[in-house]
Amino acid sequence: LNSFLNSLSNQVIPILLVSYFATDITGQYSMSQTILHLPISLFSTTLNKVVYSKLGEKNRDGENLRPFIKNILFFSILLSFIIFLPILIAGPSIFSFVLGDKWYTAGVYSRILTPWLIINFILTPITSIVNIKNAQKGGFLFNIIILITRIISIIIGGLRNDIILTMALLSITGVLFNGSYLIWSIRLSKDD
Repeated sequence: LNSFLNSLSNQVIPILLVSYFATDITGQYSMSQTILHLPISLFSTTLNKVVYSKLGEKNRDGENLRPFIKNILFFSILLSFIIFLPILIAGPSIFSFVLGDKWYTAGVYSRILTPWLIINFILTPITSIVNIKNAQKGGFLFNIIILITRIISIIIGGLRNDIILTMALLSITGVLFNGSYLIWSIRLSKDD
């Protein structure tokens, strides 16, 4: 159910964007997300499998999970800055250079959304702890809140007809609520 909510939460954004903004704006957003999610997909799939396996093993053996979580957290933070710092610094120029001038706006959106994606990148492997510690109800609650805040962000920006405000609200709420989810997940790793 958590995976479904997470997927729904990602899919609702372009659906709502197109109802408030022109299709080219939604296209720019979609290109931004496609490019930004490439490194997330590339690294997180493998990392998640390793982390889930190791956490399960350590949990079964009664080991303290916190040191392992801290190591994964450090690695994810380091990797996220290596991957996303160029987008924060020069996103529009990078998109224009690599994809052509018509994708400059996708670079602007990417720059605005990058803080949220950094937190998401860091969070993704850590959320394995939710299943290991049988805390799916808490994960479900966070995913519901994240979905609702994304919808509200788009509605507010859409009613103001301001795509930059919309992107900023998505990023801010993404940082706040995914950051809260991250902190909660880390706390789950504490010895019982």
